[in-house]
Amino acid sequence: MSGRKAFDRVRVVLKDTTHPGNIGSTARAMKTMGIHQLYLVSPRTLIDASSHALAAGATDILSSAVFCNTLPEALAECTQVFAFSARRRDLSPTFITARVAAETAATNITADGEVALLFGGERSGLTNEDMGRAGYAVEIPTSSEYFSLNLSQAVQIAVYELRQALTKAPRAPQRDMPSQMQMEMFFTHCQEVLDNVNMPKRGDGGLLLARLRRLITRAEPDAAETRMLRGVLRAVQRRIMRADK
Repeated sequence: MSGRKAFDRVRVVLKDTTHPGNIGSTARAMKTMGIHQLYLVSPRTLIDASSHALAAGATDILSSAVFCNTLPEALAECTQVFAFSARRRDLSPTFITARVAAETAATNITADGEVALLFGGERSGLTNEDMGRAGYAVEIPTSSEYFSLNLSQAVQIAVYELRQALTKAPRAPQRDMPSQMQMEMFFTHCQEVLDNVNMPKRGDGGLLLARLRRLITRAEPDAAETRMLRGVLRAVQRRIMRADK
């Protein structure tokens, strides 16, 4: 895989961004590392003159930015999602450092996967639901005395680490990984079967699905394994239908 093709398999996804200057600074950070796909999910600001000023020449990334109304739309074709967060939560995906994330992402990319680096808004970051769509939660190690990173600074560190990993990444064994859209179809199917068997009998069904989502995402099933799991779900549904007759 050529270097350019590898970098073209990376998208930076900003959700709920509030400051136009951060969009411009993010574009600049991306271009210095050879990454060009910028996705903006429900931004609370427009790309304006300050965005272009802080892009410092990376205006091509701003002009080609993809605007999405929802996060699933922005992640649909991705086979691996890394959600950057400074806050740990009970149902977060596995937390890893930015360097480990880059090495993991590079392996996925060299196996022809599509990777998303996901960042939340400046004020409140990513929601628990947003984090649940990622395979990994990523933290950037900082001083314990002062750990406040600007959004574009976090993006710069993330794309720098990824560039270093990609330039030395060995060719990975080919794995046909499911897209985020396919995984969301699988989790919708899981919810249908849980409803069919009346699980959980008490308590929060959303919590059960969230735990299953974390478990399955951590296992990183490939496309064939995902199809197999859906086959198991269909078999359960057929048995339920026969039992109900």
